[in-house]
Amino acid sequence: MSERPTREAYWKFILSNALKGLLWLGSIIGAYLLADYLLPAEWNAFLRPFTERPVLMFLIFFLSETFTGLIPLELFVIWAAGQPVGLYVAYVALMAALSFGGGSIAYLLGRWIKSWPRLARITQWDTFVRNAELYRRWGGIIIILAALTPLPFAIICFLSGTFQFPYRRFLLYASTRFVRFAIVGWVLAGF
Repeated sequence: MSERPTREAYWKFILSNALKGLLWLGSIIGAYLLADYLLPAEWNAFLRPFTERPVLMFLIFFLSETFTGLIPLELFVIWAAGQPVGLYVAYVALMAALSFGGGSIAYLLGRWIKSWPRLARITQWDTFVRNAELYRRWGGIIIILAALTPLPFAIICFLSGTFQFPYRRFLLYASTRFVRFAIVGWVLAGF
């Protein structure tokens, strides 16, 4: 039987993930600066059809934030940083709303897929039931961490739906995603 985590273990986990988030952000910025310096002009010519079409960039971003969350949002914010200040702020705000909306759709997909007959049988297994109970109890922390750090937000949202985490609490915790966009937008404003 496992012991309950101590307050010290909880804060160690939180600080460890916050540090990982900062390291991730620094790595993205460093990779962008290095690529901008080293990659030939042909690379920029390859990317231009995407980067010059904001609707396409927002669509790619929304699909990533809904289904995988594996494309770092910082890359999209760096792309937006090349715009005038007012447009940059609007782009970052739109990306925050798209990310929150994509996470909400991922949550609803998780609830919907859980009702499939094959998956419904899996949800009766003791392991699933035990983990679902733990997730309903501690899932808020996981949702907040996914919203604020590089944890894949879409996947955590999907799991929240699958484990039937209460939807209103999910929306409350997932709204911290706006904080991440505000911080990342502010930090990357100079790029």
